[in-house]
Amino acid sequence: MSILEPSPSDATAHTNHYVVGIGAAAGGSEDIFKLFDQFPSNTNYSFIVIQPLNDDKNQMIKLLTKHTQMQVREAENNIKPLPNCVYVGPSGKQLTLENGLLHLGNLIHNHEPNFAIDVFFKSLAKDRGRFAIGILLSGTDTD
Repeated sequence: MSILEPSPSDATAHTNHYVVGIGAAAGGSEDIFKLFDQFPSNTNYSFIVIQPLNDDKNQMIKLLTKHTQMQVREAENNIKPLPNCVYVGPSGKQLTLENGLLHLGNLIHNHEPNFAIDVFFKSLAKDRGRFAIGILLSGTDTD
């Protein structure tokens, strides 16, 4: 069992924890850092950061680790968000939450606005219900 997987005795503890979606449009990175400067590292919440125009997720992960003691990692397909972890959505992917698992799909690149944050928030609310929290940090984009 890896350090990222819950032990069998913890399985029920991870089913009803809050998942916090944090959407930041263009120009919202500094606000994300300020937000995590205020969060304690033991909330037992999972945090999912969505930045539709973030081209350098590795840089975001590296910078975010300076603002929290929680583990920060790239969101991956078919993983269950764990408490006290921050997941950064990869660029060029559409992130959703279904049946308690993160799912990555390809973004359709056309002339329409990018609604990656809206799509994730809708899936978060549908999947987590009362255990969903959405935070939208405004920027200069269309979400």
